[in-house]
Amino acid sequence: MDYQTHEVRDVDVLVIGGGIAATFAAIKAKEAGARRVVQVDKGSVGKTGNSCFAAGVVHICFPGDDLNNRLLRLTRSVGFLAQQDLIRDHLQDCYPILEDMRRYGVQFVMNPDGTYRRMTGRGAYPVVVFFSTQLMDALRKYAQEIGVEQVNRF
Repeated sequence: MDYQTHEVRDVDVLVIGGGIAATFAAIKAKEAGARRVVQVDKGSVGKTGNSCFAAGVVHICFPGDDLNNRLLRLTRSVGFLAQQDLIRDHLQDCYPILEDMRRYGVQFVMNPDGTYRRMTGRGAYPVVVFFSTQLMDALRKYAQEIGVEQVNRF
């Protein structure tokens, strides 16, 4: 939608921003039952800011992994210069988010049997790899498919 001619009224959730966090928030709001979710971006959702350059790895604690071991290894990999409670929160919450992202169409490096390929990352810690601009393309497309209205500046 063109921001100059679009008037936003009567919304359940208004999301400002077009990056990973904002698009994920818009999707989650819609999935939680919000009738009208509008996402507004300074440019075009997923095409401005740093999120369009997101690529690389994510540390995931899979079901069956030893959470305390993963926490220790990740904390040690950053020279113990991180808040362990935040790393623990991430590790506890990350697997369902990974599954959501896959359901939304984000492509990850996979094994032939369809499981996630866990690769050696910095410090030899297993990480999951995702693909650059495809991440935002998939999130933007999924948001549109479920009815998130996106207002783009250009």
